Amino acid sequence: MKRILVIACLVALSGCVTYSKSVLVTEAASAESAYIYGSFKIDAPKAWLAMQGHQSMGFVFTCIDKSKYTIGFKVDKPLQLVKISPTQCSLTDIVYSDADGMVMSTKPVSTGAFNKRSFAAGKAYYLGDYFAKSENQYNYSYTTTIWKIVDVKDNYIQTTQDMFNAYPNMRGFNTLPMPIIPADSWN
Repeated sequence: MKRILVIACLVALSGCVTYSKSVLVTEAASAESAYIYGSFKIDAPKAWLAMQGHQSMGFVFTCIDKSKYTIGFKVDKPLQLVKISPTQCSLTDIVYSDADGMVMSTKPVSTGAFNKRSFAAGKAYYLGDYFAKSENQYNYSYTTTIWKIVDVKDNYIQTTQDMFNAYPNMRGFNTLPMPIIPADSWN
């Protein structure tokens, strides 16, 4: 019986998105690490019985040191600060998940979008402020979910201040703007 339960759990979890966790508010800043931050907000319908609570999407960064980071969009607390290895990374995919965190779709990103960016130790890189929307379209026998980025902002100064306020241990860290999608190219 235990074996069946373990196998069922592994099958259920195999299709889940693992979004990179933001650093803890109390975590000391590390001069040996690089950080990426920004605001990643999604307007998605609440799913009361779902594990994740709402549909989401995420930017997947693949790095030359074989590490991967997925920045997930959130309904609440969209400001995220993620510790990464000092390395070179590219935005390779956008992943879309349902309210239970199951991968519904993954779309590759063109190589020119955010390719081979270097992240140095002791620096925090602002990736931008992104607003996405997820909505369900109901047809007679099925439901279609649509995810889309509806707005991109360059709020480097304000979001950096918000990051320092939310993560006081990061104060004094060098920050640099490195938007994934430049705000002036959006629309």
